[in-house]
Amino acid sequence: MMMPCSPQARVHWRAFLPWVFGFALLGAPLICATNSSNLSSDETSYYLPAVEQLRAKWPVLDLVADSRSATAPGYPYFLASLAQLIGSEVWKLRIVTWLVSLGVLAVLWRILRATTASHALWALAPLALSNFFVKSSGFVVTDNVALLLVSLALATLLFQSTARAHWIGAIATALAVMVRQTTIWLTAPALWKLWRNRHVDRPGARWAVWLLPLVPLAILFVAWRGLVPPIWRAEQYAENGITVTPLLYLAVVLLTMGVPFYAALVSRDELHEDLRSKPVLGLTLAGLALVLLGNSEPNYDAGHWGGYWWSIAARLPVFGSVSPLFAVCVPLGLGLFGALLRRLVEHVGRPAAEVWGIAFAAWAATTCANRLVFHRYFEPTTLVFLIIWVALILRTRPTTPLRRFPLFALSVVQAFLTLLTTHAQAYGLVRFG
Repeated sequence: MMMPCSPQARVHWRAFLPWVFGFALLGAPLICATNSSNLSSDETSYYLPAVEQLRAKWPVLDLVADSRSATAPGYPYFLASLAQLIGSEVWKLRIVTWLVSLGVLAVLWRILRATTASHALWALAPLALSNFFVKSSGFVVTDNVALLLVSLALATLLFQSTARAHWIGAIATALAVMVRQTTIWLTAPALWKLWRNRHVDRPGARWAVWLLPLVPLAILFVAWRGLVPPIWRAEQYAENGITVTPLLYLAVVLLTMGVPFYAALVSRDELHEDLRSKPVLGLTLAGLALVLLGNSEPNYDAGHWGGYWWSIAARLPVFGSVSPLFAVCVPLGLGLFGALLRRLVEHVGRPAAEVWGIAFAAWAATTCANRLVFHRYFEPTTLVFLIIWVALILRTRPTTPLRRFPLFALSVVQAFLTLLTTHAQAYGLVRFG
């Protein structure tokens, strides 16, 4: 079904409640889960010990000794500080993480709300029901905390142009770096936007605002003498310093998540235009070259595991270091990226398309330093970009028809996978890995 977006009235906040209820239905029960599984392994191995360690010596912080995981210790320190008031029981810390996760949906709802189309909120469902997003909301990990700050920074960059918006974006980015240092990629689209508007807005001091995220990154770099804690370098870094395998996996995730979003807003004529577009065809060919030059062979020791597509690829033959699954999907995924950009250029304009595209490319580039290619590193952030893509188009062209079925179908699949791979494990019904 196609429904036109009415520009007459803003969406009431009550339209957000069904999504809050659906997310709570899936996420909140995990707070009470006591069964030990690979879902809770990061929580019990890294984050809870970090919180207890920091709580015992609060407010002292040793960036080397207190960095119990490969990421910055910002969130464990925040929880340790909060624990001075509320205690450090696991269920309390999980509730805090769940509320932070709900904040991600609230930020995205806020930008979709401005489209004036209640059915635009269907774009939230694939994220709200995602296995990886739901799982990270029910256990004490940093995934959704970083995602909240990334969403806030992107929202200010793409939907506001005031000096205040730059301050909010820069502060959100600085906080994100304190949670996950790789989120420094947010400075790339911000600086590009400032440079592009330099003759119009005369940004002046706004350039200096975006030096703020560099401060925590510099402090971490000096303390760690690198971008990750010393004990994690061998585990995290690619053997040659960089690997394209994360780009291959990201392209597959973008294809599978992006096609329903694309189908929800793009007409048949626009599809034909995109298929004939030289940039789209060029990116498709680039994807083919990338997959042939890269390594898409499932391999536990190489860090090529931990996701749906690795599991499927492991059941298929491999030709050299090329999986046929990736050989087919990676070119299509890069081609879809070109089509998504083309729709933004056509409907929203080149400036916003450039910021969105540079942000996505900058994030993708940061993944290339990590030899561990896990699905959870890619899906939630990809969905945030796709939700923002929908919001950009519907804000600019509020009468654009939106098909609900593709998003509904993806949401059903997401809910099924969440019940199977998250809840069934959390309650000991099945065990993976």
